[in-house]
Amino acid sequence: MLQLNAGLCVRSLSVESECNKCELVCPTTAIAIGESNLPAINFSECVTCGACTAICPSEALTLDEFDATNFFLILLKMMIPFYLVVKMFLVFLLLV
Repeated sequence: MLQLNAGLCVRSLSVESECNKCELVCPTTAIAIGESNLPAINFSECVTCGACTAICPSEALTLDEFDATNFFLILLKMMIPFYLVVKMFLVFLLLV
């Protein structure tokens, strides 16, 4: 399960921070910057891909028991369009 440690989030450490890497890399829009100026997680949309945890500069996002093989099986089961998988990969490459 995806977890946010708000105290570690760059956006909570600096009110002027515009970091939204986790929001941009998410292939399913499960993460959005909320009214609190912190990432808000929609758990029903999260596919536990781990992209947000990999891109987070402050390691504020963590994912319990991430398994890449299981992630791709979930993607196949959900029949997420291939273009979303490609988008996630390309955005990840651009932000790293």
